[in-house]
Parts: sequence; C-alpha cells; structure tokens
Amino acid sequence: MGKGFFSSAKSYAKNIGKHVGWLIVRREGPRQAMRGLAQDSKKLGRSLKRATTTGDHDEAIRLVRKGRELYNGGLFEDAERVFRDAVRADKHCALAYTYLGHALYKQERVKAAVTLWNKAIDAAPGSDAAEKARRKIAMVDGQKRTIKKWVEERLEK
Repeated sequence: MGKGFFSSAKSYAKNIGKHVGWLIVRREGPRQAMRGLAQDSKKLGRSLKRATTTGDHDEAIRLVRKGRELYNGGLFEDAERVFRDAVRADKHCALAYTYLGHALYKQERVKAAVTLWNKAIDAAPGSDAAEKARRKIAMVDGQKRTIKKWVEERLEK
C-alpha cells in the first residue's frame, strides 16, 4: 500500500479523536459526529481503493491535470486524447472518465459522454468524480426532457 493510504489512515484516526473531543465539550452533537465520521470513512475507503488499484494511478492523475489545462483552454479534442491516456494508465480512475466525458460533451458527443460518466460512477461510486458525473447525467436528462416537451408542444399546434 502506498504512502497515501497510511497518510489517510492517520488523518482518519486523528479525526475520530477530534469528533470525540467535540462531543465531550458539546461542540457537536452525536448526529453531527456520526455524519463527520461517515464522511471520513468514505474518504478512507476511497484511499484504500486507490492504494489497491491496478495501473499507474499517479500517472493517470498527472495526465488528468494536463488534460484539464487543455480542456480549460478550449482544446477539447487534445484534452480528449490526454484523458484517454489517463484511462489507459489506470482503468479505475473515475476522474479520468469524468473529464473524458466532459471533453466529449463539449464536442457534442453526448451519448458517448454519458457512457463515460457511467463508467466513472462504476469505477468509484462514492467519489467526488462520480458525483460530478451523476450531476452531468442529470443535466443531460433534463435537457432531453426540455427538448422533448418543446417538440411535443410544436406538434400539437
């Protein structure tokens, strides 16, 4: 296991102590403490999953950063190529799938984008990347409903 997991485990242990202390001094209630511990547990779980993934996660993250620079510069096709390299480096990198979906969406390849956002969710369901993917899928579904409603209204006239 990598250094990242042990660092996360140390932070998790520290946060348990923090929440217990806050409970004692009544800075937070039991519900808040449990919610905080649940969030910390999810983070630790994601860290453990990253530590046990196959592929080169660090390389994938480096490529995702490079792809984001291209994406933010409006170079969506170049960003797509870099995000695809990130996916090849680590097949379990949800962030790479999410941003690859974004790049395809910007190129008006919506069906392929949704497929990749679903892969991001499958790769790491509890991750921030998966949550971003879920929001994008919901946005596309909303757009579809709006367009369908618009077409139906025009056909009724």
